[in-house]
Amino acid sequence: MKLHKEIKRVRNEYGNNQTQFAEAIGVSRVHYSNLESGRINITINILERIASVTKKKLIITFIDL
Repeated sequence: MKLHKEIKRVRNEYGNNQTQFAEAIGVSRVHYSNLESGRINITINILERIASVTKKKLIITFIDL
């Protein structure tokens, strides 16, 4: 699954609209919208904030292709 689709899934699971979620993770709604649509790259810092807000564990792994 693409990362931007995963953050949208997590936001929907959390029950927030984009404005509420953006505020919770400390970014503007426009910035969050760009992340969720895949127009800009997401940073590990933002992923950590999303994990913290949603009380999820962030696991980053490399797998062989």
